Amino acid sequence: MTLIDDTGFVADEWQRIEGDAAPQRLEKTIWPLARLDEALATGVADIGVNVPNTTKPADLVPYFDRLSLISIAFPAFNDGRGFSIAKGLRLAGFKGELRVFGPLIADQYPHARACGFDTVEVPDDLSTRQPAAQWRAALHSLSLAYQRGYGRGVNILDQRRKARAASAVQPPRYGRAGVA
Repeated sequence: MTLIDDTGFVADEWQRIEGDAAPQRLEKTIWPLARLDEALATGVADIGVNVPNTTKPADLVPYFDRLSLISIAFPAFNDGRGFSIAKGLRLAGFKGELRVFGPLIADQYPHARACGFDTVEVPDDLSTRQPAAQWRAALHSLSLAYQRGYGRGVNILDQRRKARAASAVQPPRYGRAGVA
C-alpha cells in the first residue's frame, strides 16, 4: 500500500494489523475495530483503528482521547460513505489523523481533504497508474465548494449572495434638504 499526503507519496510509520495477527510492535499500530479494546489495553499512546465504511461516528466518540489515527475503509472508489463518516468524526471533535484506506482515485483527493481526511492509503497498483504528481495536481483542482465549512473560505453560494447584494439597485441617498 502507498501512503499519500499533500506533498505526494510518503513513508508510512504505522503498522497495520490484519485479522488476528499479533503486532510486531505496539506503538503506531492500526488495529481492526473488532480488536480495539485489546489495542487500548496495551496502554500504548499511538493507537489507530481501522473501521468499515458502515461505522457510525458516534460509536467512536468515547475513544477519541485514546486514538491517534482513524482509518476508514473504502471498499471501492465509487462508495462514498467514508466521506460522510470523516466529516461526522471531524464535526464530533476528532483531532487525530484521518486516513482513507482503499482504492480512492486522485480526482477524489480534494473531496477527501475537504471532508477532513489527512492521508490516503491506496493499493500499490493504483499508485503506479496515478503517480504522486497527479495526486498533488488533483489537490489544487478545486478552489471552491458549494458547502460551508470545507476549509476553502467563502463558498460559491455565499459569493453569489454577496455579488447579488452588491449589484442590487441602491436606494437614493438624500442630503440635508431632501434632495437626491
